[in-house]
Amino acid sequence: GVSGVTDGGANISAQLGEVFTMEQCLYAIMLSSANDIALQVAEHVGGSVENFVQMMNERAASLGMENTHFEDCCGLTDSDNHYTTAYELALLSNYALNNKIFTKIVGTKNYTILINGQQKQLTNTNELLGNFDGIYGIKTGFTNGANRCLVTACKRNDIDVISTVRI
Repeated sequence: GVSGVTDGGANISAQLGEVFTMEQCLYAIMLSSANDIALQVAEHVGGSVENFVQMMNERAASLGMENTHFEDCCGLTDSDNHYTTAYELALLSNYALNNKIFTKIVGTKNYTILINGQQKQLTNTNELLGNFDGIYGIKTGFTNGANRCLVTACKRNDIDVISTVRI
């Protein structure tokens, strides 16, 4: 399990000492952009957030993402050394969609989690889910530098399409 703490940006208000399964953590991260949980998962998986970010950069390089470099695990760093492109987000998304658990999570509209002893409904911030035929993911985002962003996966006539949009 992973214990949650709050650390800036979007969070699910987990209290120090609470324990969640990795599956619960992934739902919180992908549906609610729970940066408090993302930091804890990064530390759990990588041994430290810094090691996890290094793992992210190594994976990006292995996928041929030559115009991507991560400085943190939440995407909140306002740094010239934290960057990507729409095309490379699509490459990463295509890779991630090969994981059935990832695909299930990003396609989930609502998920209930127990936080602070109370049930909390997590709602996917991707408002296209359930409103447009064939949409099955992926993730919304926002930073002051990038503004509002959306990576979307859609199936039409047995063809999968990934689109990246910045508003």
